[in-house]
Amino acid sequence: MARCGQIVDASLVQAPIQRNKRDEADTVKEGTMPLTWRPHKRAQKDVDARWTKKHGKSHFGYKLHASVDKRYKLIRKIAVTNAAVADTSVFEALLDPSNTSKAVYADRGYPSAERESALKQAGWQVHIQRRGHATKGISAAQKR
Repeated sequence: MARCGQIVDASLVQAPIQRNKRDEADTVKEGTMPLTWRPHKRAQKDVDARWTKKHGKSHFGYKLHASVDKRYKLIRKIAVTNAAVADTSVFEALLDPSNTSKAVYADRGYPSAERESALKQAGWQVHIQRRGHATKGISAAQKR
């Protein structure tokens, strides 16, 4: 049984980098495969993975979004997207209402005033880390 709240986060999953020509890459971005690819080449190409940047470094692959039970560390819900999808876009879908606690924990990539007010209105206890700014850090209360 899920207890003590849930932790939501995302991880990058690397995929082999595709070496496509520019016109092939444009065709793949449109969601189709180039007609010039033979069946054996189609089997080797990953057309669903995408590029993203994290800490200034480019990554190619997928994102694994997971909601983990805080007490037992078991994955309760999971979503897999391409790497270009923002972590916050699947946040609400990962929340598990069957958890005995309504506490939600997430890192500083997830906070927004709209999200926090909507979660509080829905009865969730929001424990999302605060984000500091370049000119103003976080307060002592926020650090606690």
